[in-house]
Amino acid sequence: MVVIVPLRRPDPDITLDLQSALTTVYEDGAYDVQLDYAKPVPPPPLSARQNAWVDQLLQRAN
Repeated sequence: MVVIVPLRRPDPDITLDLQSALTTVYEDGAYDVQLDYAKPVPPPPLSARQNAWVDQLLQRAN
């Protein structure tokens, strides 16, 4: 997919090949080595308020 990036005059608009950009970032960032795709995705961290709510739910369940 290619998107057009508008620039200020007098510079002409440019095109950005998103697939090429993402492939470069993935390869140069060594994400294939850093990430273990065989493992499940870890849950996102919870805020203090969310943690308190989960604790309350767990206490009620026990």
